[in-house]
Amino acid sequence: MVAPTFDPDRRRRIAVAVRRVAFALVASIFAGTASAAARSAQAIPDFASYVSREEVVVVSIKTVAPWQPFMGVDDGEDELMSDGTVAPVRERARKPAFDQSPTRSQASGIVISADGYILTSAHAVADIEAANVVLADGREFSGRVVGLDTRSDVALMKIDATGLVAARIGDPRRLAVGDWVAAIGAPFGFDATITAGIVSARRFFPGGLGIAFIQTDVATNPGSSGGPLFNLDGDVVGMSSMVYTSSGGYMGVSFALPIDVAMDVVERLRTEGRVVRGQLGARVQEVTPGLARAFGRTDTTGALVTRVDRGSAAERAGLKTGDIVLAAGDRREMSYAELQQVVAATSPGTRLPLAVWRAGTAHRVMIDIASLDSGSPPVPAAEVPVRGDRLGLVVAEAPARGEALFASGSRLEVRESHGAALRAGIGAGDVIVAVNDVAIDRLASYQAALSKFRPGAYVALLIMRHGRLQYFALGP
Repeated sequence: MVAPTFDPDRRRRIAVAVRRVAFALVASIFAGTASAAARSAQAIPDFASYVSREEVVVVSIKTVAPWQPFMGVDDGEDELMSDGTVAPVRERARKPAFDQSPTRSQASGIVISADGYILTSAHAVADIEAANVVLADGREFSGRVVGLDTRSDVALMKIDATGLVAARIGDPRRLAVGDWVAAIGAPFGFDATITAGIVSARRFFPGGLGIAFIQTDVATNPGSSGGPLFNLDGDVVGMSSMVYTSSGGYMGVSFALPIDVAMDVVERLRTEGRVVRGQLGARVQEVTPGLARAFGRTDTTGALVTRVDRGSAAERAGLKTGDIVLAAGDRREMSYAELQQVVAATSPGTRLPLAVWRAGTAHRVMIDIASLDSGSPPVPAAEVPVRGDRLGLVVAEAPARGEALFASGSRLEVRESHGAALRAGIGAGDVIVAVNDVAIDRLASYQAALSKFRPGAYVALLIMRHGRLQYFALGP
């Protein structure tokens, strides 16, 4: 047996070859990682510039409502329940009977015209007594509700301002599932907050108007309602409207009203003061595959009648529970959402032909479309007389009760709060301790201090509430 000879040059060549292969592998891995990072950087939008570019069209709306003796109030964000209905999120505890301070809430809005028209959610400004609109530059204006429509959750407000930057209105129909979107609003009162995510679905809800809401994973919370949803071009494509929640806060799913629907409602509110829609006078539900087979159908088109209202147009036309309305007008078959849209868009009094499936055969029914109640509360008059003094306060000297409440020496108690005082957050039961830096103890000293301010000037009142002192600014 011949022993192998040692060749140092051969071993050196092998080592060099191994190092070259290893270097090539490492370089390939780093190149792949860098390429993936570059692709990722290109895919994720530059949200850093979003706020500075788009926040100018977003406003914060601070509302004040009279004291209400029930659990909670509409806080500026709706909850979509698991059964498809919408219920307001309740976030405040019951107020004791003696604490009749006003209820303050927060919402967001969108500037839609240079002359001060603001789009926001109807549930955020319904049944309020006052509203202040704060622009992105910090200017604050008293806001007036021009009109609202609770069925679409759209409200139109007006402030006395000109030269505003209006939002660019986009086309929500061009949004695709998976597209990046961003929302700007004031969740929990934190102004100019931006959250981002993707469009996750288009969603129709039972009992709606056939509106396909934009479902996203963009975080929205109480105070976000009425704020804009932007596409990557900076165009407004939706208005934040609802969240799906069991906790009262964001849980991963939120919904925005398509902006084209909102703007159509706004135009009618601005020109007509209200929105008139048509209705059948019957309750319907979506046709599932199982229901279709049960009623002898092979597809899920149409709407299944579950109840016919007494004395309604549907009853007069002969619609019955168990009928499937397949189409309206000249169409042969329509989806559940399409039927809702067509009926709602038909002017009351119009005679509309319906294609109906009943007991295994097709029928034709003529129905006179009735008017659908908008469900919107009346809009208060533009000029509402303010009760109380020039600040909107009704005050009285309270008798000495030996309580810490009057430790400051003042017994001037607020009995009613309206106008500027209500907007500032002053409520019944508060004690006025000072006007600016002038101490107050009785009605006479309060009136004397107030007389030194010209009408329309800002006044600061030092208030004692539950043993704590706080200044409140009251403006025009």
